[in-house]
Parts: sequence; C-alpha cells; structure tokens
Amino acid sequence: MIILIQISDQIFLDIFLLSKCKFLISSDSGISAISEIFRVPIVYVNKSLHWENHRWSLEAIVIYKKFFSIQKNRYLTFEESYKLKLGNEDMNQYLKNKQIKIINNTRQEILEASIEMDDYLNQNIEYSDIDEDLQNQYWNIFSPNNLRSKNFRMGNYFLHKNKSLL
Repeated sequence: MIILIQISDQIFLDIFLLSKCKFLISSDSGISAISEIFRVPIVYVNKSLHWENHRWSLEAIVIYKKFFSIQKNRYLTFEESYKLKLGNEDMNQYLKNKQIKIINNTRQEILEASIEMDDYLNQNIEYSDIDEDLQNQYWNIFSPNNLRSKNFRMGNYFLHKNKSLL
C-alpha cells in the first residue's frame, strides 16, 4: 500500500508541476497534453509532423525537425515536409526508402524558442511586419485547414534561419 501512495504522490506532483509552470518545453510526446489542458504556454521542439500541430494551444511556439533529401541534396521545404506520409507506417523505414535524413533542432534553436516564449509572456517582444509575413507564409501552407490560436507561432529565430524552406 505504501508503494501505491508513493506512486500516486509522484503522479500528482508531475501533473501539478505541468499545470503550474510558466511554460513547458516539450517534444512529440503526450506529456504536453497535461499542460495543454491547463492552458499553460508550450514551446514545442523537435516536432516531426507539420500537420499534427496542437493548434488548440492558446499560446505556443513550435520548431520542427528538418528533413534532408539525399537524392535532392537539400533540405525539404516546409510544404514538402508537410506532405510526407509520416505516421502511417514505420517512419524509419519510410524515410530510409525515400533517402531522407532527420535533422533535430540545435541547442541554439531550442534556446531561442524558449527565450522568445519568455519574452512573449513578459510582454518584451514586438514582431515586425517581416516576422508576420514569414508567419503567414508558413501557416498558409495548411490552407484552408490552418485554424489555430493567433498566439500559436513558429519560432521567430527558427523561421528566419530557415526562410529558404518556405
């Protein structure tokens, strides 16, 4: 019985922390659902699937893994990445057959997205017209299914660094 209480206390603490943090930094794991339920802002890092954004998050910043095509000798554009048939079969085998390498976010990209979220929450950020134009170019890839909170954004640093993928 004591073991069950300790496990229960641990689960409660996990949920409590995820519901009370200033913001969560999370990857493609289900744990972010707890913060989403409590409407905690989230920085999604190393996301693989462009079509699987948690658009109901009221305040979120997302940065994606990149896909490098060995055949084309270049990174796939965001639209090409969006159209990959990921999630329907063994992703590793699918990417191997397509000769595509996955490139994770860098530490700098994750740091910049986290700083952006902190600045956003502290109201210390102002987005330029160029920033907004890049955001619109990205989100228009999903048209007409680009419904999302107006505060769900691709990370500004990441987007500027990878604007050639638009």
